[in-house]
Amino acid sequence: MSVPFESKQTALEIIYVEDNPGDQQLLKEQLSMADDFQFNIRIAARVQDAHIMHQEHPTHLLLLDLNLEDTKDRDTIDLAVNNFSRVPILVLSQTRNLDISFYASSRGIVDFLVKDESFKTEKLVRAILMAKMRWDLEQEKIELIEHTLKDSLLSLNRSRQLLTQQVFIFSHKIRGPLCTIEGLMNLLDTKLDQETHHKLLKCLQVTYDKLKAEVDKNISAMENPVEQD
Repeated sequence: MSVPFESKQTALEIIYVEDNPGDQQLLKEQLSMADDFQFNIRIAARVQDAHIMHQEHPTHLLLLDLNLEDTKDRDTIDLAVNNFSRVPILVLSQTRNLDISFYASSRGIVDFLVKDESFKTEKLVRAILMAKMRWDLEQEKIELIEHTLKDSLLSLNRSRQLLTQQVFIFSHKIRGPLCTIEGLMNLLDTKLDQETHHKLLKCLQVTYDKLKAEVDKNISAMENPVEQD
């Protein structure tokens, strides 16, 4: 497992949604002091502004304050999740409300940090990188599950097509013997001499045996479609 953005050779693109100029500057200063990593920070005062930035130039991670001028707490979380469904979101807020923290987690927020405890370079860098790593791992799991499901659906569809084909062939093969049996049964209901009656019974037995053999063969084929293919 590799750590993303291992050095300053690759910059991590971050959008920080924050309407407090002091906190905006503080975060920039703290991340600029990271010795081993490079961060390109863009600032947005609203989630909608951040979304426009992301459309113009995709970001790797969203840092989110919850108490903005136009949205608060859960509304901010909902708006961010809806607009950044494919981006890891890291909340960086003053609130210590556990209900808000749990709600953020339930909506897929990767981590929830309290500003006073997190505005230190080492802790902030670690939180950002771990959030990105956890998100990437989750996405890999999701992609693997989706790939597995697609393969299963393709296999199921192939089996369904093969079964449909076998049923069609089977019905075609037994149609003739069934018609023969029906005709013989109708003849047996008529007045016949003993010799003719015996011949019809023998013919009926032969036809029935052929039909049974065909049925058994096709049932076996439908129960083992891979072997038949």
